[in-house]
Amino acid sequence: MANFWFVLAFLPLITATLQNISACCHALSAAVGSSKVSYPSSAAYVESADSYFAQQEAQLDPTCVFKPTSAQDVSKGVEALAVLNYAGPLCPFAIKAGGHHTVIGIANIHDGVTIDVAGLDEISLSADRSVISLGTGNRWINVSETLDPMNLAVTGGRVSGIGVGGFLTGGGISYFSPSRGWACDNVKNFEIVLASGKIVDANASSNSDLFKALKGGGNNFGVVTRVDMETFQLGPYWGGGIYYAQSEVQPLISAFTNFTTAAADAKANVILSIGYAAQAGYYAFVDESYLGAVQNPPVYSEFVSIPQEFDTLRVDTLSDFTNELGENTPDGLRQDIISICFHPSSPFLSEVVAIWNSSTTSLVSGSSPVANFLYSLALQPLSASQFAASTAAGGNAMGLTASSGPLVLLDLTTQWTNSADDTRVLNATRSVISAIKKASQQQGLSSNFIYLNYASKEEDPIGGYGGASKAQLQGVSRKYDPRGLFQKAVPGGFKLFP
Repeated sequence: MANFWFVLAFLPLITATLQNISACCHALSAAVGSSKVSYPSSAAYVESADSYFAQQEAQLDPTCVFKPTSAQDVSKGVEALAVLNYAGPLCPFAIKAGGHHTVIGIANIHDGVTIDVAGLDEISLSADRSVISLGTGNRWINVSETLDPMNLAVTGGRVSGIGVGGFLTGGGISYFSPSRGWACDNVKNFEIVLASGKIVDANASSNSDLFKALKGGGNNFGVVTRVDMETFQLGPYWGGGIYYAQSEVQPLISAFTNFTTAAADAKANVILSIGYAAQAGYYAFVDESYLGAVQNPPVYSEFVSIPQEFDTLRVDTLSDFTNELGENTPDGLRQDIISICFHPSSPFLSEVVAIWNSSTTSLVSGSSPVANFLYSLALQPLSASQFAASTAAGGNAMGLTASSGPLVLLDLTTQWTNSADDTRVLNATRSVISAIKKASQQQGLSSNFIYLNYASKEEDPIGGYGGASKAQLQGVSRKYDPRGLFQKAVPGGFKLFP
């Protein structure tokens, strides 16, 4: 507690003004060094603001941004914030790694402190190359570009610009999940700064309850500063996309359902997207990923047999495939994602697409279409083999077992440019998810699971893990954060307590 008495000197000023965030920032600066804390209009502050995926998140105005470059910096900063918030959440703060989530306030804050861990960009490989240590400020493209030349990979993100930290604590879906589980299942160790400022390791043998909680538990337990992940052999492999006309949606639904229910090859993964883009109109798209340099794997034969517009299928590196997906999801636009899970059924998926299609009319046609609009319904299999791999790796916080699958994860993704369209876009997508949820319940196909990284603000992914898992997460929070710093002073994210 080297900072305790120094920071304590600022408390009368903060409490006298009820919530003087400027005083919080000055106290933080005194604790960590003025070079680590930036203010509006400074280059470091603007750089942080410009690095968010969603425009709405970037437009929040933190009073200051704390940019640590080591776990020790984070420790000093958290220790100071714990003292400043001792009497209550007078100095609220947010934690940002990649800043790719679309929930407003999950990784940024208005009138508070944003901890931006982009400077935690360490990448180091163990001597035997079996484990890679990653600072949580890295983006996945940094990781794949390091490992590709060595014919190695980790079970990480599929879009190049996604950050390491939040992706893993939200679970993380990878190209390789059918055989290797969630991305978080491939973490061997988390280095985390607790509410006390203490730096600890959480792994299978040390703080094992915290280790499990961090695998899907979000930002509820501390600031993760480093992860150690298992690598595996991977050279160039088969992947890419196939683009179809909208008229092929029904056979694509059938092919997707057959792929999901058969789950014949755990090396194979697929995403089916049906959407509208202002520049291109309606479209359908299938993204393939096969764990091996196999040309045209037979598992995709049904998709390949459907008439297509063009494709980008090839044997290539992970970096190139993640860059390809990243080009379709540029930063800086207004963004929203909301999701739902259900059990696979071809007739039901046809109904789902009909519900989505009916919602597009008022948004894309008429006298006032949403400007520069992209509206995508994406379907992804969550296979029993993925859940089994999770169990084999020691489990996580998400409450799923092999008997839970297969599931279909549906996410509605929207992009647009004009804030005047916010309400109509959000109302439309919430109505679609509500209708799909009601129909899935009526047909006995519903699932309570909500993927945290695709969840919207009004959803409850932690509750969707089940009562037992939520209770365990609450117990871990009480143990490692007894005063509830990350529950009360970090308002963003999906909290464990009401």
